[in-house]
Amino acid sequence: MTSANVSLLILASGVFVWTLWSAAFKCYSTFYQSLMFEFELKYGDVSWMNGFAQGGYSLGNLLFPVIYKYVTFRFGVMTSAIMSSIAIFVSSFAVTIWPIYVCCGLVTGFCLAGSVIGVFTMLPRYFKKNREVVLQIACGGLSMGSFIYCPLFQVFIDVFQWRGALWIISGIFLQPAIAGALLGFPPPVGEDVTLRERDFVQIEQFDTELKEVESGVSRNVPWRLRLRHLCIRWDFVIFLRPNFYLLVLAWFTYTLCYYSSLLFLIPYGSKIGLTDIQASSLASAVGFGELGSRVFYSVVMNRCPHTYRYIFLTGAVALTGFIVFPLAILNPILTRLGFSRTLS
Repeated sequence: MTSANVSLLILASGVFVWTLWSAAFKCYSTFYQSLMFEFELKYGDVSWMNGFAQGGYSLGNLLFPVIYKYVTFRFGVMTSAIMSSIAIFVSSFAVTIWPIYVCCGLVTGFCLAGSVIGVFTMLPRYFKKNREVVLQIACGGLSMGSFIYCPLFQVFIDVFQWRGALWIISGIFLQPAIAGALLGFPPPVGEDVTLRERDFVQIEQFDTELKEVESGVSRNVPWRLRLRHLCIRWDFVIFLRPNFYLLVLAWFTYTLCYYSSLLFLIPYGSKIGLTDIQASSLASAVGFGELGSRVFYSVVMNRCPHTYRYIFLTGAVALTGFIVFPLAILNPILTRLGFSRTLS
């Protein structure tokens, strides 16, 4: 197999891994009605399924950069895929809601972080040119996932009940193991400088710096130097950058105002009298809008000067606020579809 074919297959694997992210974090709500009926719960109870998934994903994002210092990306991605598949399959035998929280939520989210980090760390190494475009194509899976999986999950539930649907979904979540196997192929010639080697160089430099300080008259090493050293060693240097906390605040508000509300979009559609397929199509409309917006913004941002990008994005967010208010009070299904697409 040529290196070009391997690169394209890994790109396709990256798209697929991101579709699973949407499947876990945007399409779990298709199970709400079935779980509420099965275990006699309320919306607030079953929504913890997504909360545990987000918590596991956050934990994985912290730990997997450290784990990948000691295991290969191939082993990490394949193991994560197998573990998440087993966890989802086991959750189908649950007699209470807690195994679903842990298996479908916490464990799956944690393993998904391993697959995402592994694939997207290696992906740029297989392309010498247009790496930004390659990553944008891969991230298109975020929008494709909700567009495809939400109606598909609903069909699985209607045909096989929620337990049978989880069996099928467990097989879908096993597929990133193929992406992990592809990571065993070496990158093209000239792309063999790995991040791990550069990390070791930085660690050695900071080790030398610490030894010089400790060998002096005073053995009280400044806490800032120790903190910086530990962050470099364990890949947590991002916590030393002020801009990181600004981005965290932006993501927090996005999650609070946009993502959290979309978790109840499908149940709300069922509540107002839509059929299950119509309700799931609301999430598909969001995915369709996101896919179009990714293409639009990738073109605009490439041509927009860096100094004006934040102003442009601020205007786009403000426009969203003006769109939400008049359309949120309208009832027809076509209007709601348009609203979902425009909001994305």
